[in-house]
Formats: sequence, structure tokens, C-alpha cells
Amino acid sequence: MSKMITTEDLRELSITFCPELEYIIYNNSLESISTWGKGLQTGKSIEFITLLSILHNAKRLGFSIEIPQIFFEEPALFYQRNVIPYHHGAQAGHSNSIRDNIPLNLKFLASLTPKAILKSPDNRTFLVFREGHPIHLVDYATKNRGQFYFERPDIVLCEAQIINTLAQGVINFHYISCGKEISGSLKTINQPTIPLITYNNTGVTTEFTAGIVECSVGKNSSNADTQLLSYKKIFNSNATSILVNGKKDITNHYDIQITLDLNNFRPESFTSILNSGVLTFLKNFI
Repeated sequence: MSKMITTEDLRELSITFCPELEYIIYNNSLESISTWGKGLQTGKSIEFITLLSILHNAKRLGFSIEIPQIFFEEPALFYQRNVIPYHHGAQAGHSNSIRDNIPLNLKFLASLTPKAILKSPDNRTFLVFREGHPIHLVDYATKNRGQFYFERPDIVLCEAQIINTLAQGVINFHYISCGKEISGSLKTINQPTIPLITYNNTGVTTEFTAGIVECSVGKNSSNADTQLLSYKKIFNSNATSILVNGKKDITNHYDIQITLDLNNFRPESFTSILNSGVLTFLKNFI
């Protein structure tokens, strides 16, 4: 009898990919519920296990993996998007400082912190961001009078390094890519625009974006292709792309497509198909 996959199945499989992240995977919080407690249709559990598959297969290829310490100290923050917190001014009571006990300054710090740092066998460093690239968003906002863009790939890999520090309500960031730098500081306050204090870009462009990963439980090829074209306009038209989808629908624009059978769950088959596609994707970065 066929079995529809559940978020609990994906949570259990996630442990097999990265047992060292068990404390994060089994975290129970408002943030983690959005991944494990809202049903498969949100796509967040597929995003999460794809991220862990990237870490698992990077290790197979000889990458070293670093998970920033902040996510072990506050595991709920691992589930947060890499989007700088801001207040939706038009929605009364909608604030990043309510409904949980995580201090706003830590949310700011986590938003600028990659979920993982990968170092390739030839000593190249890749940052893994999820649902947003915070440094690029800051750069975009400085050129577009504080406006946000709303196209956010589920996972972004970029060849860069970043140093973030937190002191007295201010986040300082220093982003280095291809010998160029973006640096600046943010005040950790809740407001409708990015609370930028200082900012300097010595020539960093979107070319630092090396990989774009999109995940879905049932996106058709037309929507997926349109979305990818939007991503490439914002980030990098040459980035290697991969679509992880629960729907078998051929796309002509993604470099790699993984089709997962969500209606007939067999752990070995699911793991093999996902890891095979992700491994092919990661080989582009060594």
C-alpha cells in the first residue's frame, strides 16, 4: 500500500543526513512549528531536508562544514529566514518582537548569519542562506531608496565570507567576495525600513551568487521557470540552479530537476533520488 509522506517522515530522515544537528532538528518552538507542524503543503519541510541534503553531500565531496554557534545556542533561529527583521507598519500589532522570547538583537544577528559555511577541498568558501540573501537586500535597498524585493530563493549558495558582530544594539557586518567588500552597521530596532547606520560597498556585485535552489511540493514548470528568471535578474544569471519538486513536470530553465514521489513514500528511494540530484548540483562548485 502506498503511503503519503508526512513532515514527521522528513524530520526523521533529516536526522540520518545530519545527526550532529539533532538538537536543532528536534527543536520545538514557534519557528520550528512552521516547518514541522503546518503540513507538507507549505513546502518548508522539503526546503529543510534539501538544505540538510546539501550539507550531507558536501561532506561526501570533501567539503568541511561549519554551523554557526548561534544556532546551537538558539536553535529556533535556524528556522528563521535570512531576511532582516522589520515591522509591517500597515498591520497593527505585527511586530518581530512579539509572540516569542527571542530578543530582537539575536533575530537581527541570525538574519545576517548563514545557516552553514562550506569550505571546498580547494579552499573556496560558500555561504548557505535560506529564503533570502540579507547582504544583497541591504545593498539593493541602498540603491532603491529603502525598497524591498520579494523574490527569495529557498536556498542560496554564494562564494563569500562574512563576519558579524553584535554590540550594544548594533550589528556590524563585513562581507567579502572576490576581493571586494560590503561593510556596515544596523541598529537592532523594529521599523518598516532597514535600520542602516553605516554602509560601504567597494564593488561587490551579484556575481557572488553561485547556486539557486527552489523547492516545492507541486509547482508546475511554467511557474517554476518564471520564478527562476526573476531570481536570476536579482542575483546572478549564471548561477547554477536546481528545482526540487513533488510534481513531475519538466522544466527547461533549471540546470537540474529532482522529482520526489510524495504519494508513495519509501525512505531509501526518497533519500537516493534527493541525494543524487543534490550531489550533481554540488559538483559544480569543486
